[in-house]
Amino acid sequence: MEIIDCHLHFSSIQLFQNTAKKISKVNYSRLGLQKEFNQSNVIKGIGMGISETAPGKFPDADSVNPMTLDLEKSPSNLYTCLGINPVKIEFDQDEKELEDIDRAIQNNQVVGLKLYPGYYPYALTDAGYQQIFQLAEKYNLPVIIHCGDTFCNKGHLSYSHPLEVNKVAMQHRNVIFVMAHFGNPWVVDAAMVISNNPNVYADLSGFTIGSNKEISQSRSSQLLKNHIKTGMAYVGDYSKFLYGSDWPLVQMKPYISFIKELIPTKYHQQVFHENATKVFQKLI
Repeated sequence: MEIIDCHLHFSSIQLFQNTAKKISKVNYSRLGLQKEFNQSNVIKGIGMGISETAPGKFPDADSVNPMTLDLEKSPSNLYTCLGINPVKIEFDQDEKELEDIDRAIQNNQVVGLKLYPGYYPYALTDAGYQQIFQLAEKYNLPVIIHCGDTFCNKGHLSYSHPLEVNKVAMQHRNVIFVMAHFGNPWVVDAAMVISNNPNVYADLSGFTIGSNKEISQSRSSQLLKNHIKTGMAYVGDYSKFLYGSDWPLVQMKPYISFIKELIPTKYHQQVFHENATKVFQKLI
């Protein structure tokens, strides 16, 4: 089965580099990514744009808009969701930030937009984000929203709760929203939002962090698996879920095996491939 990984990273964030080296033990480079793609039959990946102006500074109020993939030159089968820095948009009097984002969207490798509530203390209903949603509708791009826990101890968690997505999804019915990480640990709340909104989906990235050892521990945790399956059962529709790894925070091959165990075999093709082509319509 050919797989599309809808959520990974390819940016020179110090936190990613340290995690890859010390915890997940992956080769966080172009060659390392291509090797893991080949080993797992991943034919396309989508990187979440993110950047920092100094090591360890993310979430960085000074990051340029849009945030892109800046680790190395990207492989041809790696696409991008442009990351948005809401701090600069708030003070964007001449709309230069929005013009730069609009211009970057024209790149064929750009397939979506990525927001980081919880990292940046801005509500999804903020006026700056409303302009981003207008751009998403204009270009028929999905908006991926970080939901759930943050990969740092400085998270503004009220902003990353799945119920915040419900507010904007109802206001912008012509925009597709993807809740990253299925809103974990609030998976049942996320499931309720998905069920309430035909334009809301979830990716299945980031349920665990680490190498094959840590992922094996997660696979053996019936409590964790039931936690995720409860949310999926509430939704009751596997067309609403997309596979994502959150690489380099995990090794791809064992993480794929973990996610496969959560989904009935007859829906694997949908979740690991078909749903991505419907949500990310610019995927070539």
